[in-house]
Amino acid sequence: MKGKFLVWIIFIIAGIVLAFVIPNNMTAVQKRCTLEVPAVIISVRESHSDDGVTFAPVYQFELNGESVTRTPNYYTSTKPQVGEKVQLFINPDNDSEFFEPIRDGKTIKILRIIGIVFLCFSGLILFARPAPRRMNGAY
Repeated sequence: MKGKFLVWIIFIIAGIVLAFVIPNNMTAVQKRCTLEVPAVIISVRESHSDDGVTFAPVYQFELNGESVTRTPNYYTSTKPQVGEKVQLFINPDNDSEFFEPIRDGKTIKILRIIGIVFLCFSGLILFARPAPRRMNGAY
């Protein structure tokens, strides 16, 4: 019973973090980033692990007459195309805080879906009945 409870707690916490905490943080960033700027992907960073390769675009855009280069602090499995033109939204008070609506919007949706799946599984774990015990080969 303790093992079932521990698994349930882990699924609940993971579900809440994935469905609400991370997406809400990303949404808060979006609310602060109000300055729209055109940008171009000038290169792609790669991260290699046992699970494969992930990618992060390197954006370049003009801000207050200066050329600025920024990279998001997350990697995805989809490789961006060098030369691709995108719209970024920048925080006018902190130009290192930005988001790209298309990529970040998909990320929020995916995280919410995964979080909801975890929460559903936590409900199944909580309400699942243990298999009946066999006594002398009979139920």
